[in-house]
Amino acid sequence: MSDDMIHIVLFKFDLEKLAAEFPGDELQKAAKHLEKVVPGLINISLTPRRLPKGGNANNNSGYNYILISRHDDLAALKVYADHIDHKAFQDRIRKCFLAPPLRVDININAKL
Repeated sequence: MSDDMIHIVLFKFDLEKLAAEFPGDELQKAAKHLEKVVPGLINISLTPRRLPKGGNANNNSGYNYILISRHDDLAALKVYADHIDHKAFQDRIRKCFLAPPLRVDININAKL
């Protein structure tokens, strides 16, 4: 059984500040760069949250981006959190926050 960890973060960004800090596709490039340099990071995605489909409530509370990353295990998630390139990325995106992010980490193979 695998001990893969899923790391989910919801962001409430000032979209003008985000566009100024990360012009064009620089946000995606910066996130994907982490896959190349952080040991144990399997994949990462940072995308705008989509609007709900017709008839569904919009319950995003203004959180407009979502980051989802997958890690080999809890130790790999810690390596990611402490990695110098991740910290530099955090410093850049922190400039664009309208509110603190919401974060959850899940062991996808945990016994319930």
